[in-house]
Amino acid sequence: MNHSGKRKAAQAKAIIDRSFAERAELQEKLNALGITRRHLTEVFELAYGLSPEQYITQVRFSRAKELLEAGMRITDVAFAVGMESSAAFTTFFKKQAGVSPSGYIAQRIAEHPHCFVETPLGIIRIEENRYGITSLQFADGETKPDGRVQGRYLPEAAAQISEYFAGKRNVFDLPLSLLGTEFQQRVWKALRDIPYGETRSYQEVAAAIGNPKATRAVGMANNRNPVIIVIPCHRVVGKDGKLVGYAGGIERKQYLLEMEAGR
Repeated sequence: MNHSGKRKAAQAKAIIDRSFAERAELQEKLNALGITRRHLTEVFELAYGLSPEQYITQVRFSRAKELLEAGMRITDVAFAVGMESSAAFTTFFKKQAGVSPSGYIAQRIAEHPHCFVETPLGIIRIEENRYGITSLQFADGETKPDGRVQGRYLPEAAAQISEYFAGKRNVFDLPLSLLGTEFQQRVWKALRDIPYGETRSYQEVAAAIGNPKATRAVGMANNRNPVIIVIPCHRVVGKDGKLVGYAGGIERKQYLLEMEAGR
């Protein structure tokens, strides 16, 4: 293949990598390169051993697995990889993996380094990757932990959670590895700035991140907090102080706030 063909194949590959392009969108961008689809297919197959459509599928599937493994919700993953609906994404993913997205998540969760900690509010499951703690959630329905905690960060995380419930810790010092949008990351950082024993309203959190009109979006980011307690979303309350919006349940939220207030 001549230099021109290699260059055009590389340009097309770069377009696909950036856009997860559908047929119409891909053709429009290819037209800008001055090559026909047939010609592209020829040079692409020579350069990479598969057609542009096959490569799109490969890239989309790889990205989908990456996002699912990082904890992103199935609906969000579907749109992130250019699918029109979660149903279409499920059909696509099952065809490629032989298992549904939810089934794939379950398989991967079972493989992730994790441990369980027993607390007054029930069992908490903690997960890690090579960079830090990725998830800390109430594990309703999980079996009682066997006491063995292995991993790079899990032993310290388990110890700090136990110290928190024993009243011996009010600040956490753990490396976190969290997947979220820039906005979500800003909200989660603002939540960590809420002192132990205090609360903030959704409006106050929105103002703290410099976007006072984003109260509803703050609530959604709060709800998607992947690391409860360490990122204290339980310290966010309604404008009138009402206890609202906690994934672990209002009773748990009340318990945590009362414990932190010394009651």
